[in-house]
Amino acid sequence: MNDIYLGLELMKYGLLGTFSVIILFYVIILILMKIFPYRNEENNN
Repeated sequence: MNDIYLGLELMKYGLLGTFSVIILFYVIILILMKIFPYRNEENNN
C-alpha cells in the first residue's frame, strides 16, 4: 500500500512540473508579445 502512495506522490510532482512548464511558456510568450508587438509590413509603400 505504501508503493501506491509513493506512486501518487511522484505523479503529483510530475503533473506539477509539466503544468508549471506549460504556464511558464505561456507567460514568456505573453511577455514577448508585449515587448515585440505585431507590425503590418504592407504599409511600407
